[in-house]
Amino acid sequence: MIMIKRISIYDQLKSILKHRKEEIITPNEIKEELFYKYGTNKDSVILSDYCYNRSNQGIAFNKHLFVYLNHGMYKYIGEHANYSGLIYARTRASSKDQVVGLWKDVYFAIGLCSELQKKVQNFA
Repeated sequence: MIMIKRISIYDQLKSILKHRKEEIITPNEIKEELFYKYGTNKDSVILSDYCYNRSNQGIAFNKHLFVYLNHGMYKYIGEHANYSGLIYARTRASSKDQVVGLWKDVYFAIGLCSELQKKVQNFA
């Protein structure tokens, strides 16, 4: 019996993007490439799950490859990048992005106090 080892979507992304650092990419482009190279279901590829600056509810915040730029545009900066910036999420209570954390170089903090969130959002 032959055992087929499945490669994670995260590892698939790293593989196809390893020579494309700092490039702007679209989800459709990446979904097509993963489908043709690995047979990956296009609906299973959610780039925002792997962003430094976005946190998705129910997804562990421990695998980072992209910076979310806007709907349909991401910048690939790679794993363990020296990234600094705010972390956003959409809560069930709001359809707008909320500041939920902060990256500084290779460290991050999630769960900023509400007073700091207000100051950051007023600044932005």
